[in-house]
Amino acid sequence: MNFFNDIKVEASNFLQYLKESKLLILILSLFIFFAYGFPLTQFTLSIDEENAMFSEDDYAISVWSEQGRYGISLIKYIFNTIHGNSLTNTFLALVFLLVTALIWAYNFNIVRNVKQKWDTGALIFTLVFLTFPAYAENIGFSMMSFELGFGWIAIALSGLFLTRWVLFQKSIYYAVGAIVLNIFAISIYQSFIGVLISSIVMVTLLHVISRDTEDERFSLSELFKVMVKYAVVFALSVIVYKIIEYIFLLFLPPSAYITSFYHWGYYSPAIIIKDLLNYFGRVLSGKMIYGSWVIIPTMFVLLIALILNMYKAIKQKNKKRPFSSIAILIILLAISPFAMPILLGTPLLIRVNLAISIFVACTWLYVYEMLKNKKTVYRAGLVIFILYVGFSQSWAISRLFYGDYNRYQEDVAMAQQVNFRIQELRKDETSQEPVVFLGNYKQVDRVNIIKQEVIGYSFFEWDNINYNRMINFMHSLGYKYVIPTQQQRELAIRNSTNMPVWPLKGSVALKDGLIMVNLSEDAQKYNVTLHKENDLKNKKKIVASTIKLKEGQVDYSSSIYLKENGSSLVLKSSDGDPAFSFTLKKEIKKSDFNYVLFEITSDVEDDIQIFFPADNGQYSEQMSSFISVKKGKNQIYAELPLVDTVLKGFRIDPPASSKITIEKVELIKSE
Repeated sequence: MNFFNDIKVEASNFLQYLKESKLLILILSLFIFFAYGFPLTQFTLSIDEENAMFSEDDYAISVWSEQGRYGISLIKYIFNTIHGNSLTNTFLALVFLLVTALIWAYNFNIVRNVKQKWDTGALIFTLVFLTFPAYAENIGFSMMSFELGFGWIAIALSGLFLTRWVLFQKSIYYAVGAIVLNIFAISIYQSFIGVLISSIVMVTLLHVISRDTEDERFSLSELFKVMVKYAVVFALSVIVYKIIEYIFLLFLPPSAYITSFYHWGYYSPAIIIKDLLNYFGRVLSGKMIYGSWVIIPTMFVLLIALILNMYKAIKQKNKKRPFSSIAILIILLAISPFAMPILLGTPLLIRVNLAISIFVACTWLYVYEMLKNKKTVYRAGLVIFILYVGFSQSWAISRLFYGDYNRYQEDVAMAQQVNFRIQELRKDETSQEPVVFLGNYKQVDRVNIIKQEVIGYSFFEWDNINYNRMINFMHSLGYKYVIPTQQQRELAIRNSTNMPVWPLKGSVALKDGLIMVNLSEDAQKYNVTLHKENDLKNKKKIVASTIKLKEGQVDYSSSIYLKENGSSLVLKSSDGDPAFSFTLKKEIKKSDFNYVLFEITSDVEDDIQIFFPADNGQYSEQMSSFISVKKGKNQIYAELPLVDTVLKGFRIDPPASSKITIEKVELIKSE
C-alpha cells in the first residue's frame, strides 16, 4: 500500500534528519543534563511511590484504568514497570521527551520548507520546550513519568500524521493513524488533548506563513475547512477513547479523582469564572510555575503580533494576504494552553496542564519565523535571548530537584529518629504494637528547598495529614509497623490530647497498646468533612434512622424566621449572621452511622456552614465546615469530627437573605 511506503520514506527521512542534527542533539543533551542532573544521579522517593512499592501488582495496574488512563495500565503490564525507581524512570522519560521534541522539530521543518542542515528555529523550539520548568513536576512524579513519555511521542506523531493528511492531502490512512495515536496518548494522560490543540494550531500557522512566502493565497474559507478536518479527527479520537473507557469501567469501579476536575454543573458559574481568572493570572505572571518568567514576554509578543496582523488585515486592499487567518491562529494559539481549564471549569495542577510548555516554545518559533527575513542583528538578538531562557529555565529545574533531594534526606533523617524513639518504647524485638502517626510535621522553610506542587514536600506533611503515606514511607526504609485499625486510630486521637509535639520528649508514647507519634496538634481530628451526592455516588448507602426535626430542642438567631412545613423546617434569613441549631433528645452513638445526610432546598447559590457540638455542647468554628449549595435540592453528607463519639445535635448557618428548607435529616450507613 502507498501508505506503508510513505511511512517507510517518512521514517527514513526522520533518521536522516537525526543524522544531520547531531550538533542540535548534543546541545539539547547538555542542557537536559544541566537541568535534570540531580534526578538523573541521585535517588529520591516521590509521592505515591511509597504506596506503589507495597501494592499488589493487579491493583497497581488497574488503579490507572479506573482513572481512564488504561494506556498506563497497558504499558506497565507490557514493560513490567509496576515497581520502578526514580533514576531509571527519569532517564527514560527524558529520552522520550527529547525524541518528542525532535519529532516536532522535524515536522515544523517540513512545513517551513527548511532546506539547510542547521536550523536555528529547531534549536529555539526544542530548547525552550525541553527546559520549560513545569515539566519538572511530571519528572518528580516518577510513578508515571516513563509512561508519560509514550504519550508525548504518540501525540507528536499524531501531529505529524495530521499535518500530512490535512495540509499535504495525503492518504486518509494518515487520519486513521492520527486517531489511533490520539486515543493512545489520551488513554495515558487526558491532558494530551491540550497539547494536540497547541501543536496543531502552530503547524497550521507555520503552513499559512510558508504559503504566504510563496505568494500562495490561503483564504479564510480554506482555514475553515482545515479546522473542520482537525475537529473531526479530534472528536472521533475522544469518542472512541470514551467508548473504550466505558468498557473498562464495566469491570472496574470509576475513580472520583478524574470526575473531581469537572466543575461546570456542580459549582456556581460565578465561582468557576472567579477561580479561572485567578488561575490565569497566576500562570501568566509566572507565579504558579517556578522559573516560568518567560510566559510574560511570550504573551506580550503574541499580543504585538496579533495587533499587527489585525491592522494589516484591515488595511490591505486586495485581501490576498492571509493576515486574517494568521490573526485567528494567533488567538487560538494564545488560548490553547487554557482550553482544558476552560472546558472543565477548574484550575489545573502544574503537572496536568502539559500544553503550556509547547505553547511557549511554539510562540518563540513563530517569532523567529517573523524575523527570518529581517536584519541579522534581530535574529542574533533572539538567539541570545533564547539561550538565556534555556539557561535560566534549566537553572530553575536544577534548583527544584536540588531542593527535593534535600527534602528527601531530611525525611530519611527524621524517619530514623522516629524509629529510634519507637524502638525505645518496645519491650523487646518481638513487640508489635500498632503505630499511629498523629498530625503532620511541616518542615522548616529553607532557602534551598522550593515547595511547588509535588516537588519539595515532605512525606510527613503531604496531603496535610496522610497516615498511610507516613507508614509506607517508613516501610520503604525498612521500618515495618503494624497498621492500626480505624477504631485504634480514633482511640489514639483521643489519648493524644495533652501530648507534647514532636520532637519534644513524650511526643512518642505508648498507651492502651498503641504507639502514638504526635507530630503536631492534629487539627484534622476536629474537622467536619462534607460531601455532595456526586462524591459518594459509588458507595452503597443505607438509611440507619431518621431524625425527626419536631422532636428536639431548636434554637435560632433573631435574623431567622422559622416555619414548620409538615416534617420540614423552613428558614428565612435576613441580613446579619443567621444561625440555626438542633439538639437531639437522646445522643446517638457514632458507631451506628457513617454520615449525617442533610437534604436542603435553597433559593440561592451560596455557601452554608455546618457545625457539630464539642463535648461541652458548644459550637465553634474549629468543628465546622463550609459547602456550596445550588438553587433547588441539595444533598449534603456530613462526617462527624474524629474526636466525637456521639451525635448530640447540629447547627446550620444559612446564607444571609436566603430561604432554605431542611427537608429531612437522616443517619446513613455505607459499605
